[in-house]
Formats: sequence, structure tokens, C-alpha cells
Amino acid sequence: MSVIETVAAREVARPGVGARVYAVLAALLSLLVIVQVFLAGSGVFTMARQLDADKSYSSAAWNNSAYWGLHFFNAIAIALVILLMLGASFLARLPGRTRRFTGILLGLFVLQAVLGLIPWPVPIAALHVLNAFAILAVALYLTRENWAFGGR
Repeated sequence: MSVIETVAAREVARPGVGARVYAVLAALLSLLVIVQVFLAGSGVFTMARQLDADKSYSSAAWNNSAYWGLHFFNAIAIALVILLMLGASFLARLPGRTRRFTGILLGLFVLQAVLGLIPWPVPIAALHVLNAFAILAVALYLTRENWAFGGR
């Protein structure tokens, strides 16, 4: 293979703008999910500290907690990023595997909302936490597989 053919092959293999947008969104999603877990942990430990101090922790206190408010708004940001990723995966004509995993990500997010918003019995509600880690795993996988900046 000549030098010209090698350079031409590199040019063809260079990811487009859509692939780069998708990669940035996948990395942003991974970061948002990590922040989401931090906010949930902060909310739980705030509640635990109040209970340890023999203070009651009511639904009103839960609803007025800054951590849970941020947790809710961050969830909206996560939903938006997942929807943008789904659109970008089609617009950038990314491989079918990437589109499937992005669809799985959307399904996991819907399950997350169902587990978080409906008052399930504790063992079922606790699946909300495990599902968050599944979302993080898929987000990190998609970030790794679709990274469009430099080598891997």
C-alpha cells in the first residue's frame, strides 16, 4: 500500500461530526449518572443523619430536600441526553449495534422511572439502585465503543 493510499484510508476512517457529537453525549451521560448516584447517596445520608438525631423525617422534608430536587432535575437531564443520543445515533448512521444499545439505554431509563416513581415494596424499589448501575454500565460501554477522539 502506498503512502497516498494509507493517507486516503485514514481520511475515510475519520469519524464525522455526528459520531463526535454522539461520543460527547455518551461521556456526558456517564458523568450525569455518576452525579445522580452521588445526589441519591447524599439524600439518603441526610435523611439517616436526621433520623440518628431523633428527628422525624417526613414526606414534606423529603420533598423539600435540595438533594432530591437536584436528583429529580438531573434525571430530566439524563432523559434529554439519552433522547439526543438516540437521535444522533441515527443521524450519524452509527452501526446497528450502537443504535440497539442506545435503545436499551432508553428502555433502562423508562424502567428506572417506573421503579423510582411508583411506591413499590422495598425489595422491588431497591432495584432502582441496581438499574442505575446498569444504565451506567451501558453508558460507559457506549462511550468506550464510540469514542471519536484520538486512539483508544
